[in-house]
Amino acid sequence: MDDTTAGSTQAWLLTDAMARDRFTLQALWSGYRGQGGTVEQFEIEAYLHQCLHLPAFQRDLLIHAANHLLEAHHQPLLPYTRDLLHGADTTPEE
Repeated sequence: MDDTTAGSTQAWLLTDAMARDRFTLQALWSGYRGQGGTVEQFEIEAYLHQCLHLPAFQRDLLIHAANHLLEAHHQPLLPYTRDLLHGADTTPEE
């Protein structure tokens, strides 16, 4: 898997987690900014719609923020870029 495919996969998994677990873009962005993320909320929305590619570091900050929200609800965690690039199983648990 290359970085572009990893980014698309992460965007899809983030969008799915947000819909399934009902956390908002605002909640995701707030957690992301608290981790030191520098991308604006409208850019995150464009990324989630796969209209914008983000660097791996920024994507991983988003994944970290989402995982924090998912952990609070005892939900499966999302993969970081390194997990995708190195072949870790990325099948979302039901």
